[in-house]
Amino acid sequence: MPEYKGYEFTPVRRNLDIWILLRRSFVQTFKGCSTRWSLHSSGIREVPSIEHGDKVPAALAHHSALRSPLELAWRVSSTLLYCLVGVSGVKVPLTATHAEIPENLITWILKQQMFWVSTAPLKSDGHVNVSPKGLEGSFHVVDSHRVWYEDLTGSGNETIAHLRENGRITILFNAFEGLPRIARLFGKGTVYEYGTPEYEELLPPSVRKPGSRAVIMVDVYKVGTSCGYAVPYYDFKGHRSKLVDMSIPMQDLDRDAELALDSSTLSEPPRPKKGLKSYWAENNATSLDGLPALLYAQTSTRLFNPASPAAKPKKDGASANPKDVAKVAKGDTTAATILDNLKVPLAFTLGILTATMYTQFLPKIHAAIDTL
Repeated sequence: MPEYKGYEFTPVRRNLDIWILLRRSFVQTFKGCSTRWSLHSSGIREVPSIEHGDKVPAALAHHSALRSPLELAWRVSSTLLYCLVGVSGVKVPLTATHAEIPENLITWILKQQMFWVSTAPLKSDGHVNVSPKGLEGSFHVVDSHRVWYEDLTGSGNETIAHLRENGRITILFNAFEGLPRIARLFGKGTVYEYGTPEYEELLPPSVRKPGSRAVIMVDVYKVGTSCGYAVPYYDFKGHRSKLVDMSIPMQDLDRDAELALDSSTLSEPPRPKKGLKSYWAENNATSLDGLPALLYAQTSTRLFNPASPAAKPKKDGASANPKDVAKVAKGDTTAATILDNLKVPLAFTLGILTATMYTQFLPKIHAAIDTL
């Protein structure tokens, strides 16, 4: 079971309480008392109930001066929602933690176009690193406890160096469209460099991306989700191809130099000055704090295969699926985004329906309460 943290509405003890709450809040709402609707900056607080001493949402203990039919509908529907949540004992989490990746979260993760990776060395004055990652198809989910991603060549190599030292890693995803969400995968990471058997098994030449230097395997021991209410909206236009564009000619230099020699007698690749393996040796062998990073990839005698058609880059900024770009250009939105945009009309409709039902059944409610 997930562990919830955040606001919790205490369930009322008897069915009668819901009618008392509804009666009080609705009557106060329709009378339009002088006091404005007031909530704390957090949006929710709890006050004692007069009848039974239970805690109930503060929204039910405040009057509202209504200024428009829309406000009336919003207040009524909000009040009903608070009452229903209170009766059912449902928890409204701002955060939740899980011992594994929930199935619905896996589906959402695989739809994201980028993620962040965070690692740090053990020493207190070491450089904490956060790296953005992208490129379609580079992130993979093995199961609810294990994920991995294809690590591409970069200007430095902090992540691999930190994982070699202590294994700690956190991967973060967040929603840029649709409903807000943040997900963190806490885990222990293992590095499989280019040229190792584990790397070859996960990334055969037909699927390896140009510039790929390692596989980062993460054993997830905890998952945290939170609201993401302050994360802005962004439209996805496509993945950049610059890194792949740069890597292909560098790999070709290495490949041509190695093919010109007898590979059976090579103990170390020739490493042309502008080749990819030479770049790894000069820029990816240690971290900013001097920790060892790449150990084997730059000395591997495994030939770089020509870039497969699937791995060759598209025009910079073009999505792997041109239809997706067309949809974004036309302002296409997901079902979640449409629902998000309809919140106010839906609340208005729900409020009108609730108000109508309440006025129809008000005499019966009063009679039922008076007989108790």
